[in-house]
Amino acid sequence: GQFFTSKETTHFMTGLYTIPENLSKVHILDAGAGSGILSCALLERLEQIDFIQAVELICYENDNNILDLLKENLKVYQANSKKDIQIQIIICL
Repeated sequence: GQFFTSKETTHFMTGLYTIPENLSKVHILDAGAGSGILSCALLERLEQIDFIQAVELICYENDNNILDLLKENLKVYQANSKKDIQIQIIICL
């Protein structure tokens, strides 16, 4: 089945990541992207960190019913970011 993470849980989870201050680029793997809420929460956090200049996000998803929402959510964050955000969505049907 498909399980979706709540917004409150995503903010808690993204707060658990330690981001070293010597990084200018962050690589993220979202192995079960769903609607992208966890990735978006992490992108939101990274947007506030000045020394991060670029983000490479790879998302895997296998539910064809959620792909359009995932793409749209990530596109919005990418378009509104001051960072260089590269996104790859890998579909595992």
